[in-house]
Amino acid sequence: PEKLFVFHINDAENLPKSELTDAQRLYPGTGILPIREIKASLDKIGYDRMVSVEIFRPEYWQQDPFEVAVEAKTATEEVLGLSKPSAGGSW
Repeated sequence: PEKLFVFHINDAENLPKSELTDAQRLYPGTGILPIREIKASLDKIGYDRMVSVEIFRPEYWQQDPFEVAVEAKTATEEVLGLSKPSAGGSW
């Protein structure tokens, strides 16, 4: 785990690999990628560092950036089984 610094996360549409581009990236947990299984593998090796959402979907660019960030955070917490902050959290 000391060689892993960040877990970049996104999901993908159900398309052939040859057709997937950044434009088909989805919020974590809303597509077909085995994110829970990937997290389980990272848990087994003791990874407990940063998770970074990487969604480059053009339709998200048209939305309010704060709302996109909240949706990305919520989706990531749900798919990774992370606890949500208390009412006094930063979101």
